[in-house]
Amino acid sequence: MASWWEIGIPVAGTLGGAVVGASSQLLLRLSQSRHERLMRLHDDKRAVYARFALHTPDLANFLMDPKKSRWAGDPKPEEQIRELTEAIRLCFAQIRMLAPARVVAAAGALLDVALGGKELTRDRLTAAELEFEKVARQDLRVR
Repeated sequence: MASWWEIGIPVAGTLGGAVVGASSQLLLRLSQSRHERLMRLHDDKRAVYARFALHTPDLANFLMDPKKSRWAGDPKPEEQIRELTEAIRLCFAQIRMLAPARVVAAAGALLDVALGGKELTRDRLTAAELEFEKVARQDLRVR
């Protein structure tokens, strides 16, 4: 007949190994899901920043000189401008939800410059675009 320690030690070792293995798998899955969420957030930010940086200068160029904009030959550019304005509003709202304060401030400054009307100049627009690009790159950790 076997003693209790001859049976108990292997059983305890097996159960202990199973607990360690299961807990390490759980920690690994939690780490992977956190990483996936962060990557999705990063991709969402990158897409929103790119759309905002693309659409805002288009609107500013139209406001500066409608005859030189990409809608110059269009008999009714109002619909395209309305769609562009809605896209910019949506992008800015998403930036406000996803981005840190310094990116929101740079995006707001770019939007203010782009909607500046008569005070809008190419130099001010370029400076605001560069500032937005700089802080967006810092947020995304892109050089």
